[in-house]
Amino acid sequence: LKRNLFTANKWNTEHKQDHLVCFLGGNLMLGATTSGASTDRVSVPPLDEELTESARRDWKSGLAMIDTCIDTYKRTATGLSPEIVNFRYQSQRDSPKGNGDWYIKGARPVGRTAPYDARYMLQYARIGFPLLLGNT
Repeated sequence: LKRNLFTANKWNTEHKQDHLVCFLGGNLMLGATTSGASTDRVSVPPLDEELTESARRDWKSGLAMIDTCIDTYKRTATGLSPEIVNFRYQSQRDSPKGNGDWYIKGARPVGRTAPYDARYMLQYARIGFPLLLGNT
């Protein structure tokens, strides 16, 4: 949700996801298996009967968020996730601009390169170093 500064009592829904939402998914899942556990020990992944109703909801929501995050890495040419993805409305899914549930809108540098640098280095460490060392 984004607050409309011109109308103090109005909120606008934006169909987008910032990359930090990926952390929220993990936090929801962690909370589901700790404070939401209905047993002393929880399996990995947890069984439905080991979680309370709200914990099952949090686990499924967190898992869906992380699945979307992983998809943002898989579907870019560089293998790096964008800072923000925008979601298509149902009517836009077959538009000529592309297909899928989300798209990158107006990609531009945001002044903070550290997340991009770290992601690139991680990709390089996983793919580039083994290639250079002949460990494929």
